[in-house]
Amino acid sequence: MTDIRTFVDDADEVLDVVASEARRAEYIVRMKRDAAQREKDFVSVLSTFEGRRLIWSLCAPIWRISYTGTRGDTDFREGERNVALRIWAELLQHCPTLAHKMQEENQL
Repeated sequence: MTDIRTFVDDADEVLDVVASEARRAEYIVRMKRDAAQREKDFVSVLSTFEGRRLIWSLCAPIWRISYTGTRGDTDFREGERNVALRIWAELLQHCPTLAHKMQEENQL
């Protein structure tokens, strides 16, 4: 004889899978929308000279030596460099032409 709880548990499990798939699809749509917006934001900022100058200042630690002789200072500079590398990677992904233009404008 089958217990009624078996049917309820099976139904709950199916509903959880359906809800999980719905959340996953919603998450994918949201991630794509956010990525498209982020790309528009990068292009908007880098379209102006002032925006390129600002982003260049944020990316400056990439080309600076992190080692200072003091562990805390070196760790701090490495953290700055890590953030700068993440920004630079996104720039190259979303708008490589404007990133290279920014680099050319700031050649010493």
